[in-house]
Amino acid sequence: MVSALLILEVARFAPLLILLAVAAYQDLTKTVTVEDGKGGVFKCGEVSNKLWLYTPIGLALTVLQLYFFAPLTVLSVLSVGMSCLAAIVLFVFRGWGGADAKAFMMIAVSMPLMPFWSGLFPVPLPFTVLFVSCLGAVVYGLLQRSTVPFARRRVRFLPFIFAGLVVAFLI
Repeated sequence: MVSALLILEVARFAPLLILLAVAAYQDLTKTVTVEDGKGGVFKCGEVSNKLWLYTPIGLALTVLQLYFFAPLTVLSVLSVGMSCLAAIVLFVFRGWGGADAKAFMMIAVSMPLMPFWSGLFPVPLPFTVLFVSCLGAVVYGLLQRSTVPFARRRVRFLPFIFAGLVVAFLI
């Protein structure tokens, strides 16, 4: 049984990590110029919507794992719900762009809890990633001497989400 759970964890994590790496790369390299509606113009990243097609597969693998390990169903559902709500709120209030919100929701449905081999199991993974990502973005913003570290004009957040996922798995 442990081997089946390990296979499901890796089947959910490996594609998620690869897709977030590609999304972070696209966010940094494919830039477009956008008007902010207040007369200002800034550059932002553009990420292909095709990357988010893995999300239903990640959700299906999560449901399959919860079938084998049912005691964590309630905690996983709460993690997904709270994470998706947080991503939507951050997107609506312009804290994040669309790709950042989609990436966070993809993490939420694909890996709602820390992996079972982690010392933090069963802490919700998306909030661990969010904490590490925010910490990294603030440090980066401070190192760049930005007055507003989270301003979308100054810090692109998707690469920090990728780094946060990697760091969260190393914890």
